Amino acid sequence: MRTVEWHQNKVQMVDQRQLPHEWIIVEFDDYQDVARAIKEMYVRGAPAIGATAAFGLALSARQSRAVTAEALLQDLTLAADTLRATRPTAVNLTWALDRLLTRARALAEENAPADTIREALLDEAQALAEEDVAVNRSMGAHGAALVQDGDNILTHCNAGALATVDYGTVLGVANKIGSYKLAVVARENGIPCYSVSPTSTVDLSLPSGDDIPIEERPAREVTHCFGQPVAPEGVQVYNPAFDVTPHRYLTGIVTENGIVYPPLARNLRRAVRGEE
Repeated sequence: MRTVEWHQNKVQMVDQRQLPHEWIIVEFDDYQDVARAIKEMYVRGAPAIGATAAFGLALSARQSRAVTAEALLQDLTLAADTLRATRPTAVNLTWALDRLLTRARALAEENAPADTIREALLDEAQALAEEDVAVNRSMGAHGAALVQDGDNILTHCNAGALATVDYGTVLGVANKIGSYKLAVVARENGIPCYSVSPTSTVDLSLPSGDDIPIEERPAREVTHCFGQPVAPEGVQVYNPAFDVTPHRYLTGIVTENGIVYPPLARNLRRAVRGEE
């Protein structure tokens, strides 16, 4: 099965908290449980989180008892707010929700009935999941061109199939917390450092990395392991989920539309728009 998918009118996913000791598949028929699963990290990796949010919003449309399109849009907006709040740094999550909401609003403006909108949202979520597979294969192909025989590659953060719907972001190649230090060390030692990122993770509305909202995870994730304490009681914990890597330390950014090199302020925008 895939990391996350729609199965018999439910959102089905791998509970990644149990890995590698157990392979457990969970199913949810309530979007609020999907939101909880995102927040509690049943699912991990930006592309997988985006797809999960999309399926969660499609699920909320089916849960809604709204008869009119207007009432359904109100319920969808509330559900999207709940899902959006789960992982504030995950751009894919917001991108996926906005994509489905835009589709729903467009249909409502065309006077489509509520049930038509419900079906369209599920179709859109399925399309988003399929596109994720294609995007990651494309990034792998572009990134593979950077790798020479005998190269040693260090990957950081979720990069395999579990971080996505089906096919990992760097399967074929080689910005999580800790990226900054690795990028600095790579630059100081003359080693190329690339970010492999689908354009759906790029937020062009932010003027700089200083404006990125950094999610802070619960202290217990650091102080406990498998339910057992591994740190002194009462110890102070700072547990950010992400850090900000200045772009000057990156050789380039591998996207599904090609490899983006400096100047990134100009070229990244072109990549997001799909321009050569």
